[in-house]
Amino acid sequence: MKVTDLRIGNLFIDKYSKKIIPVLELLRNGNIIFDIEYFGIWQAEPIPLTENWIEKLKFDHNHWATKWILYDMPTPTGIKYVHQLQNLYFALTGEELTINN
Repeated sequence: MKVTDLRIGNLFIDKYSKKIIPVLELLRNGNIIFDIEYFGIWQAEPIPLTENWIEKLKFDHNHWATKWILYDMPTPTGIKYVHQLQNLYFALTGEELTINN
């Protein structure tokens, strides 16, 4: 994953605690600053795009066709991770996706 593929606010998951951690800042040297509230061992990983995440991002049954077109899109152009869907949605609408708890 390249830093140029990311945006501030993209969501990742900590490999160890399984907490959701958003990107806070993208540095010119290629480093990524995450909004993480504890110290110790942690590792940010992309969140696989699952049906559960699609629903959390407010794609409901009224968006069924859109949901499955995005979800089943073949690789390498396919959307496999939550941050990729966030970026595509923003590029198409100019709005951020929010999580539906």
